[in-house]
Amino acid sequence: MKIIMASLQQESNSLCPKPSRTEDFERLYGADILTQLWPAEEVFREAGAEMIPLTFAHAVPGGTLEKESFLFLLGELLAALPLPCEADGIWLYLHGALNVEEIGSGELAILKALRERVGFDIPIAVAMDFHANLPVQIAEYANLICGYKTAPHSDMEATEALAAKGLVKMIRAGALTRPAMVKIPMMLSGDMVLTAEEPMCRVMKRAAEIAARPGILDATVFSGQSWVDAPHSGACVSVTALDEKEDALGFAEELARLFWDVRKEFRFRVPAGDAPEMLKLLSAESEGPVFLSDSGDNTTAGAAGDRTELLSAVLSLGIENILVAGITDAPFVRAFQGKPVGTVLTLPLGGTLSDSGQSIEVTAELLHCSNILSWDGLDGGPSVLVRIGTADVIVCERRCSIVSPEIIASAGADIYQYHLVVVKLGYLYPELAEVAKKAAIAFTSGTSCVAIERIPFQKINRPMYPMDPETDF
Repeated sequence: MKIIMASLQQESNSLCPKPSRTEDFERLYGADILTQLWPAEEVFREAGAEMIPLTFAHAVPGGTLEKESFLFLLGELLAALPLPCEADGIWLYLHGALNVEEIGSGELAILKALRERVGFDIPIAVAMDFHANLPVQIAEYANLICGYKTAPHSDMEATEALAAKGLVKMIRAGALTRPAMVKIPMMLSGDMVLTAEEPMCRVMKRAAEIAARPGILDATVFSGQSWVDAPHSGACVSVTALDEKEDALGFAEELARLFWDVRKEFRFRVPAGDAPEMLKLLSAESEGPVFLSDSGDNTTAGAAGDRTELLSAVLSLGIENILVAGITDAPFVRAFQGKPVGTVLTLPLGGTLSDSGQSIEVTAELLHCSNILSWDGLDGGPSVLVRIGTADVIVCERRCSIVSPEIIASAGADIYQYHLVVVKLGYLYPELAEVAKKAAIAFTSGTSCVAIERIPFQKINRPMYPMDPETDF
């Protein structure tokens, strides 16, 4: 059994004015990609398969990917593909919400390009994010589509392995399955859709029951990425059956209807409000650490991460024992590089990427210089930890998603030394949620605005809930 493996992944935010480019991606080639794709490697190794690793290109969520950069990254993948292709299957780890300039769905373009090279007699299995925006045409090119079952995400590795196991089953059965997909005219703020909370846990429970049937390879409910203005954006369901006797389309329709029927029950599961109100609320908590999400500048949703709105509120209120983690500003970081701890500089901070007009002048004392970890464990680039007034602030040269205590520690800070921690997220990722005594969401401005009904969408299909409250399905 010979299996090709590759990954090209980024979550797009088309509202972000700064496009993503090739240099935003961490790239690996050949056998080196297996260090990042080990969950699938283990499955294939146990199956006695020979693996043919091609390329790995991952980036922190960002703006729409430039067409030229996408074609370059796709070209690297295709150039590594052995032809004639004698593989028995292809395994891909994509995101599902990669939006490409002039092209649209990056995932659909990747699959089309592969089919042009290898034909349609080789099964392709794809692992994807829960927040995928999928055009229904993708089911014509992929034989199996598996998505995360958790938000916040805790089953990434399990999903990679699930797609790998499904591919092995297809190869052994000599089957070329086709996913049954149903689109739902609904775009919900991702920070409201938590899979362990009602009402989503009811939907996911039923999806798990369907997926557990012996003749079903997978059943995934995709919530979608609500900050992509594209015709294929929005929620959908994908069910793939290995046994033709299973009614995959019927199950997909059932799950889509179930998701739709609970749409009005979704709301934030933590306190949410304007920044000053939430700062005062959390400051009054007796035990820390407590966490406040700068939701409008959420880098895991593709925002720039360079806005200073929440830091300004912290400084104006004089809140102490607080860490702001973090702000993207390359010139600020470079100004401190090579300087000794204790150096004090007065310089602008923020507004370097998004043209948000949020640059503020600060006087900062250097506490620590280091390279911060990225959210996938790779090098996230230079960072500094500085003290600005009453707040300690992590400033990163490159956009960085700070989703764990380990990442904060790599920047020289210990979250347990602070009562309040500000993060550029929406909901907390599991490793932060585990240590948070309380959490809240600040309704800040920016390109990951959680009040999506206020976003001036131009390209999404209409009607769409909640922008069009009377939408029928």
